[in-house]
Amino acid sequence: MKFIQARIRGQGTARESRWIDLSPRLNLFHLPDESVRTSFLQTLAAVNPLFSCHETRPFADFPRTVTERGYTRKIQPEKRTVALAIFNSTPDLVKDLAALSPHLFETDRIEVGRRLDYSRWINFVEIASSTRWSEISGDMQHLLSIAEKIVPEKTKTLAGLIKSLKPSDRIKDGIDLLFADWLASLPPAITESSGHLIDKLQDAVRRADHFHAARRIIERRLPLCVVLTASPSSLSALIGGITDKTRALGITSASEIHDFLAELNHHLATAHSGMMLHLAATGSGFALSATPALEQIPTTPKSVLTILQAAASLAIAFSRVSCRTEPVLLFDSPERFLPASCHPELSDFILRMAEFCQCLYAFADVDVFPETQAITRYTASDLTKQQH
Repeated sequence: MKFIQARIRGQGTARESRWIDLSPRLNLFHLPDESVRTSFLQTLAAVNPLFSCHETRPFADFPRTVTERGYTRKIQPEKRTVALAIFNSTPDLVKDLAALSPHLFETDRIEVGRRLDYSRWINFVEIASSTRWSEISGDMQHLLSIAEKIVPEKTKTLAGLIKSLKPSDRIKDGIDLLFADWLASLPPAITESSGHLIDKLQDAVRRADHFHAARRIIERRLPLCVVLTASPSSLSALIGGITDKTRALGITSASEIHDFLAELNHHLATAHSGMMLHLAATGSGFALSATPALEQIPTTPKSVLTILQAAASLAIAFSRVSCRTEPVLLFDSPERFLPASCHPELSDFILRMAEFCQCLYAFADVDVFPETQAITRYTASDLTKQQH
């Protein structure tokens, strides 16, 4: 899964943007202002971060009021979506979703939003996640009329509910369960003659439940959004985040950790050819070892690039194991910490990553990528929402 489009609705340094069309490979953002650049990347990463938003609170500095046309009003955090993204689906994902309901076989795009209170919502673009009463009213009333003749005692409660429903009402929030239970309770005298209709209605009234289960699958399969800098502390934070995320996924027993590490290290062995990386369990979490050892690398501009490469490789391997897809890598201007002589190597590394992993690279001043490359490029003004 990859970003198709994204948008942020921030305040303060995280300015509100328009919808951004994103390439599945490399996307460049020229954002000279450090606070704007950091807020932009951190807000996008909040769509599916490695760290818990409730703990890291990436929107803590966002104002809780907004002024429009001279009027100031309070923002309701539980209703204000700050980060929005549209992802493509994949054949494997559609196969898993369609097993829940045939309606989900039509899944093409998935919209995800993170609110100011850190709650998250997931929608299926152009697919209704619940059934309207108007879609099933005729069939339900037909069954109800049959039941009134055979088992009238089973129709009283339902008849009152049906009379109260409007054509646009959604079959959810308990109504779906009531209808499903009623359909399941019908006697053989009705099911033998109307079995196909009952099955059709059961699928329709349980659509909201099916889509709720589908959202749980999506939550497990969304690509991780990982912000990477050229700082050694970025690698340490990444390892700490992987430790916390692994526990949150319920990987806690010795055998589960063993199997998890075996698969992750298999991906690490193929993710970065310039260095042998290996993640191992410690008493309190995980530790990354490398050949040559990271701590033995002289503190030079070259070592900064090596640490960045190690962090990217680890993020890719972890996302492949935990989410069954590559992550979205968001680079926060690592060229600032490298001399010009290292820029071609940095560019080559990012371009290699972008062949299979979506990358969003925000830079301060120096564009290290060749102009001849067909790369999606944005400036700060390109992102600004057009005012009407």
